[in-house]
Order: sequence, then C-alpha cells, then structure tokens
Amino acid sequence: MKKKIYIILVMGLIFLINSNITAQEPYRKGTTSANFLELGFGGAALGMGDSYVSMANDISSIYWNPAGLGYMTNNELMVMHQPWFADINSSFLGFGYVAPGLGTFGVGFTFISYGYFGIYDISRRNICIIFTYEHYSYFSRSLICYCYFNTYDF
Repeated sequence: MKKKIYIILVMGLIFLINSNITAQEPYRKGTTSANFLELGFGGAALGMGDSYVSMANDISSIYWNPAGLGYMTNNELMVMHQPWFADINSSFLGFGYVAPGLGTFGVGFTFISYGYFGIYDISRRNICIIFTYEHYSYFSRSLICYCYFNTYDF
C-alpha cells in the first residue's frame, strides 16, 4: 500500500515539474512576422477586438467577410485613417451599393504606409531614403441573401 502511494506521489511530482517547465516556452514560434495582416478596419470591428468576421453586415465586411455584404440594407461609404506608432499609417476606403434584385456590389481600397527608411552602404553613408507602402484593392458582389432552414423528422 505504501508503495502505491509512493508511486502516485512521484508521478504527481513529475507531472507538476514537467508542466511548469513547458509552460515557460513560447508556443507560437514565428508568428511575429507579417503583423500588418492583423490591422483591422471599421470602428465596430476594432471595438470588438477584431472579432468581427461573423458579425460583418456593413461595408467593412468587404475586408472581414465578403458574404456579409448580402446583409446590407442601405448604400454605404466608409473612409477611415488610422495612425499607428513608429510612423505606420493605414487607410481604408470602401463603398457598397445595394442594387434591388441584383444583390450588393462592394469596392474597397486599403493603403498601409510604413514611413521612410534610409539605405546605407557599408561605410554607413546614406545612399537614399525610400518610402515603403502597400495597397490592396477589393471588389465583391453578394447575391441576394436567401436563407432556408429545413428540419426533417425521421
């Protein structure tokens, strides 16, 4: 009986020591690159901590989830500019047109600038200064939103 208690205590101690060691290691290695993909657009989406994919029902859905354009009831225009730290700026321009009987058409543009960077040679002389940026264009058409839910009894 004492041997079983001793084995259980040793196994428990090994489990506790092993879990503390692995809890200190980073589990998301290599996920800090391309953080520009985590920049969101829209006041409601940013207020919800970028968890807006399933709720997107305005023109910002062209960025979050284009299927949400089908839930738009009015024409919308969104213009947004977000200054970030380290001279990073992001801008979004989107327009959604609700065409009765045809669905919703959406057009969007995203512009992200990373500021100016100096290019230096091996002797640390400034060769030139470059401006880094990227831009995206979106076009989406959502059909009329018809949802049918059927239940079958067997």
